[in-house]
Amino acid sequence: MTKRQLLILGALLLLVLLGGGAWLYFQNDTPSTEPAVATAEVIPADEWFTLGNRNARVTLIEYAAPSCPHCAHFDVTTFPILKRKYIDTGKIFYVFRVYLIDPLADSKAEKVARCLPPEHYFDFIDMLYRRQDEWGPEQMGEAGAAVEPKTDMGLLKMARFAGMDADKAQACMTSTALDGQINRINADAETRYNVHSTPTLIANGQTLARIPQNEEDLAAALDPLLQGK
Repeated sequence: MTKRQLLILGALLLLVLLGGGAWLYFQNDTPSTEPAVATAEVIPADEWFTLGNRNARVTLIEYAAPSCPHCAHFDVTTFPILKRKYIDTGKIFYVFRVYLIDPLADSKAEKVARCLPPEHYFDFIDMLYRRQDEWGPEQMGEAGAAVEPKTDMGLLKMARFAGMDADKAQACMTSTALDGQINRINADAETRYNVHSTPTLIANGQTLARIPQNEEDLAAALDPLLQGK
């Protein structure tokens, strides 16, 4: 075999090897049929009612209602642990959003809370939880008429405790300026996360199967996410 023939044969073998490598490469690059992992929602910078480190590894969104007894229980018993161990230490970024379980009472309560300076918002929500029996929701008779219309009077009382005068509180409760934003939050909760009850907790885009009741529950739900599992 001549030198020229050897060169031609070598070139052909090289082409075969390169072709086989390319075939393997593109086989390995075939899109996976595995379902995509849900990613955490990007929280807008102008979303007010947040706590903790915005750059934390875990973002935890709570959908809650001021009139919800289960939300009040979580706020009183579990949230202090969550704040001390995970929020204040910079481990998670916490986002609070109101989901209207009682559209009338919860909407009025949220409007009054938003009329306060932002730094007092969470304190006011905490007070609403701890004193739910003083403000509502209204008790309705069989015909749908309020037999004990205490929501407005109770919220006026809560607002006074927070340092807001009655006229301003009343104006906040009856204002429609925030209705569109509040309703959008509720619609987004339902379409994005299938929220229909409170409290609902979303950790890095995934709904927690159960609401943590104690420190051990919090660790079981959040620590794997903090460790990248």
